[in-house]
Formats: sequence, structure tokens, C-alpha cells
Amino acid sequence: TVLFLDLVGYSEMPTRLDGDLEALDRISEALEQVAHVVVSRYHGLVNEVRGDGVVALFGLPGVGEGDARDAIDAALDAHRAMQALALDDALGVGLPLELHSGVHSGLVLLRRATRDHRIFRVTGDATIVASRLSDAAAPGEILVSAEALSGSEAFFEVTRRARLDIPPVGPIDAFKVLGRSAVQRPYDARLRRRLSPFVGRQAALRTLDTVLDAALQGGVHLAGIVGIAGVGKTRVAEEALGRTYAANVRVLRGYCAGLERAAPLEPFVQALREALAVGRADQDPDEDLAVRLARDLPELAPHRDALLELLAPERAPATGGDAAEQGRALVGALAATLVALSRQQALILFLDDWQWADEASGQVLASLLAARDAARIMLLVTSREKRLGPGAGKPAVLIELEGFEADETRAVVRALLPGVPQLGLVASIQRQTGGVPLYIEELCQSGATQVFE
Repeated sequence: TVLFLDLVGYSEMPTRLDGDLEALDRISEALEQVAHVVVSRYHGLVNEVRGDGVVALFGLPGVGEGDARDAIDAALDAHRAMQALALDDALGVGLPLELHSGVHSGLVLLRRATRDHRIFRVTGDATIVASRLSDAAAPGEILVSAEALSGSEAFFEVTRRARLDIPPVGPIDAFKVLGRSAVQRPYDARLRRRLSPFVGRQAALRTLDTVLDAALQGGVHLAGIVGIAGVGKTRVAEEALGRTYAANVRVLRGYCAGLERAAPLEPFVQALREALAVGRADQDPDEDLAVRLARDLPELAPHRDALLELLAPERAPATGGDAAEQGRALVGALAATLVALSRQQALILFLDDWQWADEASGQVLASLLAARDAARIMLLVTSREKRLGPGAGKPAVLIELEGFEADETRAVVRALLPGVPQLGLVASIQRQTGGVPLYIEELCQSGATQVFE
């Protein structure tokens, strides 16, 4: 994925700055610094910097499933950062600092550059398209090709722009990025579309029911769901959680966003923000979190400062001292809070995509498992790894999901493609997808049934 960031009106800036080349240099330096910060934040590489623009690459050294999303996120952050510099006039230039940007994904050939200012020589249409999208973008706009946006649509608010004719590539569908959506998890992105009916997996649901029954009686019980990407781990977990509506149990969720996107302890911070209504619209904004903790969970007084640092850092007291000791305090505060909450009401903590969990989160998970009889918690963990991930140890139950059998695939295809002739279609989809539910849905929703005939 290639990202072009270009500064609006750069060629007129020397005139507008009355020939002040030092001011112009400050603008160029600021753009370069912003680009390096935001691109590295999303694990990209700044490949080339000119006075008015930056070329960044995502998907090195290997292509990942979130590269295009990372590039779009980096563009949004870069636009916001440059606008903030202009608003504060931090550079002392008195000019608006807007970008116009383009993002495209495609096949490129990379070679190490040895004779110029670039890191790589990039050959391929992807650079041409990203550059032309940037040129076509109005001040403040981010234009993204359909190829780059595919698979990441739900994570952003976009609007379609006119199709662009880009020689020698041809017509390109372009979309204007308005901002991020509220969607965080890939599963939630699929909810924005149409999920297929829940098929099979009944034995898995019954097994998870028994683990919940045990947790309601007391103790900490770990259930793992493992399998390849797209096989339906999160779907099974969510279906199991949906069956708890009649039980006296609280459900909390945490999601590991991937090693390149996740902050330390993020899944547990997400869960506690939900449990303690931090930032929720119906929560009194004038009521201090520390006051609520003292009122509702007085036993957490020793962990107050650590919890504030995690959940309301703007109100946390200044801390110093040994970093390792502070880390242990944060881990202990998270585990203690979840145990305390489970004493009030039995708790299911769903931790999704645990294969991407950081080591600190693994320490929290291990601490919860060590609590044993002090809590009433069902830990429901999904992972692409059979060993689950950091801190998991040996689960009470490990469910290994495989692809659908042919009759299950047939049920999904009938639901997603009603009225389409089924002769030969199901067998072809089963063969091409291996029965993986996500792939079945994607192929059916593409509408390209002729591919299978």
C-alpha cells in the first residue's frame, strides 16, 4: 500500500512568506517529522521526502491484512497534526498547513535505492495511482482507491468520488475519507454487512455453557477457541455470549488489535472502561472516576492511582520511580479490579484475537487464573494459536474449529444467494474456501457467481 502526503500550496509559499526561506524550511521539516511519527505509529516506512510531499509504504517486509487500514489511519493523523500546527501557529509562519493525500494498494517491485534520497526504488502502477489520487484530492481531502479500501470499509466513514481516469492504468474508483467510524473489531465490521445464519457449532456452544455453569459456582475458568483466520472463532464466542441473557452474569469484552496497533494492556483497559462506564454518554462527566471507585469499589483503594493512570490519565497523579515496578502496579490493579467486580456479579471476560496479546496483558491473564476461588470469572479467549497466547497456560476447555462440512456450506450459500441455482455452485465454493465461513461469505457477497460455474 502506497500513501502520498502532499502539502497544499507549497509552490506559492515562498511568495506568501516574503521569501523567508527559513520559515519555508521549518514547514518542510515539520511535515517530515509528522510523517515519520504517524507512519511509524502504524508500522509503515517513509520512503521518500520532498519539500512538499512524502511517500510512505505499508506492507514491508511482508504484506499484512491491515496495511491499507494503517495507511488511511496514518493519513488521517498526519492531516490532523499539520492542522494543529497551523492552528497554534507553532512554526511562526501564519499560514494554513493543509495536506491532500492519496492511498492505493497494488503490486509493486521494490529494489534498494543506492544513488538517490529514497530508501527503495518502487516500480509499479500502485505509485502512479496513489500519486494521481493525491493530485486529485482537494485541500484537506484523503482519496482512497477501491483496491485500498476493500476490506477496511467499515472502519471509516467514506463517500464516493467521481471515477478517475488514470493513464496508463485506466478508470479508478475513488472514495473520500471523512474520518474513522466507531467500528474497532473485524467482527463488528462484518456486522455492518450481513452475517450469514449461524450454522453448526452446537457441540462447541454446549461445551461453553458447561464452563459458564462452573464459573457461576465459583473460581476462574478458562475456555479457548482456536482456529485459522475466518473460521468463526469470534462468531462462536458471540453466539455463546448471546445465550447468557437469562443468567445473572456480566459480560465484558476486550480486543487485541494486532501487534502493530495495540497499546500495552489494551484489551483489559477496554473491558474496564466498559465496566466502569468511562466516557459513556449516560455517565455524569462531572463525577470524578476516583470518587466513583471509592464509592462503588472501596477495596480497590490501594490501586487507585494505577487505575487512574490507565483509565483517566489526564486526572492521574504524577508518578515516578522504577518502570518495572509501575508496570507491576498496573497489572495488579487490572487483575484486582476484575476480581472485585466478579465478587459483585459473576463475570464473563471475552478476550478476542489473543494471539496478538502483549506480554503485560499475558501477566494480567495469569494473575486472574491464579485468583482461583477468590473470583467468579469465565475467561473466554479466541486465538489463531493452539497455545492461545501469553499467560494462558492450559485451559479448562480448548475448542478447535475446522471449516464447514458440505451441508453446512450449502445452508450458508442458500441464505446468502437465494434464488441462485445451486447445481455445482456449493461444491465449487466448498472446494475453493475449504469451508471457512468468512471466505464463503465473501465469495457469496461478491455476487460473482459466474466464477464458480
